Amino acid sequence: MDLDEAATELYALPPEEFVPRRKELVAQARADRDRDLVRDLGALRRPTRTAWLVNLLSRHDQPGLEALFALGEELLAAQHRRSGADLRRLSGERRRQVDSLARQAVRLGAEQGYRATDGAAAELVQTLQAALGDPAVADLVRRGRLSQAASYAGFGPGDLTAALAGSPPSDAPGPADQGQAEG
Repeated sequence: MDLDEAATELYALPPEEFVPRRKELVAQARADRDRDLVRDLGALRRPTRTAWLVNLLSRHDQPGLEALFALGEELLAAQHRRSGADLRRLSGERRRQVDSLARQAVRLGAEQGYRATDGAAAELVQTLQAALGDPAVADLVRRGRLSQAASYAGFGPGDLTAALAGSPPSDAPGPADQGQAEG
């Protein structure tokens, strides 16, 4: 077994089964005298419940996640074009997709015997939104290898929240119009 196979197996397990199975895999790697694998397996962190829910989602609805990531690319393109109307429209779609995926993850957890708390559901939404703004988080989500909930502060070049906050509605007067209306 290599690290990729082991990680795939481990992150598919419920959190309470992660550590015992990791110990078994470490013992197997030790018996095989694979020091690098022993070290790398030991570095894998048990997922929080929220991360586990996102990992479940990754295993059950990769097309839904890819649609969300494609929407994120559309949002970024709209931001670069400075298209407030597109940003508002796509932002609404982002909310719908994130909410739908989060509900699906909660259902998948319930099927596995875990009833998500309101806090876990909120972290799900936050993590999915973080995956839109942070390529490293998106990669972990795609691969189902998340170990903890994620958040995105939005201070990078892809800060969609700031772009939305700074874009006036299409029917709002611009600065030049406001100056004329006041004069």
